[in-house]
Amino acid sequence: GARVMQKGLVGLFAARKGVTTLVWSGNGDEKAAFAQMQLEHVARRARVYFLAPIGAETPPRAAVALLEGLAKEAGAHGARNLMAEVNEGSAEFAALRKAGFVIYARQQVYRLLARPSRLKTDIVLVSCGSEDDIPAQRLYNNIVPALVRQVEPAPTSMDGGFFLRRNKDMVALLSVNSGPKGIWVQPYVHPEAEDAIGDILGAFLLGEELHAHKPVYVCARSYQSWVCGALQAAGFELWGQQAVMVKRLTVSTGKPTRKPMPAIGATEVEISAPVSKILVIEALTPAAN
Repeated sequence: GARVMQKGLVGLFAARKGVTTLVWSGNGDEKAAFAQMQLEHVARRARVYFLAPIGAETPPRAAVALLEGLAKEAGAHGARNLMAEVNEGSAEFAALRKAGFVIYARQQVYRLLARPSRLKTDIVLVSCGSEDDIPAQRLYNNIVPALVRQVEPAPTSMDGGFFLRRNKDMVALLSVNSGPKGIWVQPYVHPEAEDAIGDILGAFLLGEELHAHKPVYVCARSYQSWVCGALQAAGFELWGQQAVMVKRLTVSTGKPTRKPMPAIGATEVEISAPVSKILVIEALTPAAN
């Protein structure tokens, strides 16, 4: 069932685990609206995925209330950060600003609708396993700024993805999420492998032949802007420019319970040689010749 969060705001949980949806019922001529987020318990964060209706059609008051409601729900479930990726300058961007979100990074999203007819590369990508989490963490730390690392942890083998090694070192990692409407790729490429980014993407596309009907989206963060040229050369087109926004959350804790400490029985220790006696003995001892 649904429960009232505040005036006009109703909370309900979707069937999919970890998804929270809040609905603004609307009053009079005011339009109804809704917002949705996905909890990521392992990373202790949540991500805003939907705010509808799109753009200015959502009343500003409703948009801010929905976002604040999501932040409250995320904090109640143990999330430390609530993230959102939004087109800068849009009505959603203004609502996020008003709800207390700040920009942590910027990104360009590139899309590939039709796969190149001829793909050829000698590079072989390997699926990530649990033994690759430490090298992935090392690569992530070398690429991603400290400010972003505070709110967005390194990808792990649980997230799915592929990597490339050179001289036993991981130099490229593609974090991959696939859905019914497309494939989302977040690349982490060391500058030493900058020359191979085109072949890395080609190797990934060759491995995704079974999903050739799906568009591929690649996210190029501002701290890896040099990836953009390789994406354009590989046939990707610029789909959108976004701001990565974050709201830090205060995780609620239970009321502390005060309990009396058990009394500790004092024990008397017999002093074999009182300090005053030791001083007297030392004073009466003749100095050594």
